[in-house]
Amino acid sequence: MSTGKQHDGRGVEGIVVLDNGIPAAALALRLYSQGFGGAETRIGEAKTSADGSFSIKYTARKEAVHLELRAIDPGGAEASISTIVRPAKRVTLNLVVPAGLKLLEAEYNRLIKDLNKVLGKNGKLVDACEDGRRRDLALLHEATGWDARLIALAVSADKLASTTGISEDALYGLLRVGLPSNEESVAALSRTAIENALRKASEAGIVDLDYNKVKTTVSAFEKFARKTRMKLRAPGSHSTVGDLLEDSGLTVDQKHALAELHVTARAQGDEFWRIAREKGIPEEKIEALRIRGKLSYLTFNNAPLIRSLQDDIASSADLSKLAVSDLYKEEGWKKRITALAGNNEKALSALIPPAFVGETTSDRLDSYAAELARKVRLSFPMKVLARRVETGEIHLGENHDDVKSAISGLLSNAGELGFNLGRAPINSLLRQNGARLMPVTDGGKHEKAVEALKKLQRLYQITPSDHSLKAALNLGFGSAQDIAAFRTMIFCIHSRIDFNRERKRPSFIDEPSRSARSLTICWARPNTLPRRRRSLPSHRPRKPGSKRWTR
Repeated sequence: MSTGKQHDGRGVEGIVVLDNGIPAAALALRLYSQGFGGAETRIGEAKTSADGSFSIKYTARKEAVHLELRAIDPGGAEASISTIVRPAKRVTLNLVVPAGLKLLEAEYNRLIKDLNKVLGKNGKLVDACEDGRRRDLALLHEATGWDARLIALAVSADKLASTTGISEDALYGLLRVGLPSNEESVAALSRTAIENALRKASEAGIVDLDYNKVKTTVSAFEKFARKTRMKLRAPGSHSTVGDLLEDSGLTVDQKHALAELHVTARAQGDEFWRIAREKGIPEEKIEALRIRGKLSYLTFNNAPLIRSLQDDIASSADLSKLAVSDLYKEEGWKKRITALAGNNEKALSALIPPAFVGETTSDRLDSYAAELARKVRLSFPMKVLARRVETGEIHLGENHDDVKSAISGLLSNAGELGFNLGRAPINSLLRQNGARLMPVTDGGKHEKAVEALKKLQRLYQITPSDHSLKAALNLGFGSAQDIAAFRTMIFCIHSRIDFNRERKRPSFIDEPSRSARSLTICWARPNTLPRRRRSLPSHRPRKPGSKRWTR
């Protein structure tokens, strides 16, 4: 707007922004007419609106050849921002305030001054609310002209200040440059991120922070972050970061260093532990922390269960004991968790992560135990298969007792070499490592073991789970060809399939299995298939005109 008292339709208008693109709101401007010998006359003045726009109207002077537009800083000093030579009747300018010119008071200070005029002595910005019943932010926007979003940021800064110990203006600057507004997300930021955000906000004129104020803010942030990070919980878990590190053997400073690394670092695996070493975590603690990290993944960050498991696991190599301890089965986990809870249902409910829901504690335990067992089976497939062969859960036929020890030992040891059944040829494995994995003691038993192992390999490749592998062995199948030899309906009759509600009939479909896309057979609760298959029709096309299936 203009304060010129008289004008003849001439004027200067436009928009003024700061060098960072933010509108220069409430900036005082003065327009001067310049004559010969440095003579100058002020012919108009105005103040920019919230979007940085302005308009100054003036009366032409014959001696006026140049016009100069000046901005006024908070101390009253003038600074030229534009010179107009031979001005037209109407001039439109889009101006950028040069970097380094502090023409405006910090945005936060101006905002708070205007808000306090409306709030008065008794009003508190932290009490502002915007919902269906109250529209405080809208009221403050209408009364001050400030953007409601900036007012909302000021309210959030006031609320965070009481819990974080960081000053309101510093928090406003952090929020203004795009940092999160909830406590846990703020605590997950690094010291460097906070310093850079404060510097950016100060340079942009959003807040007025000198070196000492930035230092004080960073110190307050670190104190708040150290306390908050130890209370962070992984989604769906009861245990906090502090719980997981409680008996780790680390000092207080080392725990905080690891907690900071956990929430701020993007590195994983070996890179993560390299950074941990640089932060002062002792080398002798790294191995134990690695094991704890793997058990945290397995148990959904269940600190009491992790401590129970770590008593039996001294190194990463011992993790495979989970399979030998029959923890690949739901029943094994149920017994362990129930015993850990002292057979107390309330304690048991508290021990199960909240991510596992159910109508009863028993339902939640079933769900949790099933997921734990599934992860063990996926992590140690060869160890689990070896254990199932050893216990007879997977029966290899009439020679099972003669070959189970050899095959169980081979699978267990081959898994440590990186061998996975179904992905590499058996002959190649035996040729390269046979003397160590399956030493020849009895020629006849050795041949039986090799033949049983190859049969196990063939069925393992075409079955999607150990359950279906067991069923295939119990039905007497030895290969995919044996299964494909039967028509679908005949297969159903002899395997006595109990279909779920979604399936009206058995299906032979291609879908991913353990190692590749293979034939997946949908079955459940199969019984033993008759060994004699000559009485069963084969799956061959019927001849034209024929009423019977032919062999």
